[in-house]
Amino acid sequence: MKLRASLLCSLSFLWVSCDYGVDFEVQNETDKNIDSLIITNGFDSLKLYDIDSGEKKLGFLDFNKKTPKQDGAYTVQLFTKDSSIKKPFGYYSNGLPLVDSYVIILKKDSIYIKEDVE
Repeated sequence: MKLRASLLCSLSFLWVSCDYGVDFEVQNETDKNIDSLIITNGFDSLKLYDIDSGEKKLGFLDFNKKTPKQDGAYTVQLFTKDSSIKKPFGYYSNGLPLVDSYVIILKKDSIYIKEDVE
């Protein structure tokens, strides 16, 4: 019985730890195409390319690859043909994200970021 409980606990941990990170939805509400967009937590990055005007893209920033035991924040940087914009946001603690997902809305002259709380 103890072996079965131990195995079940181990499998549950493996299942949870396999998909540990933050989901992102990026909405381009500008009239320009975005060449690329990078979201980083300081130790890993999510890169999205060719986000057309009016388009939405989804991505996942993995916290499994490298998980330093530190606090930090995210940074989003977008690149268009003419410019680039960089904005820090959010927070993680002890190498673990506090939020499951974010929605990033790109506007003409700004970036809005919402925590997607379920």
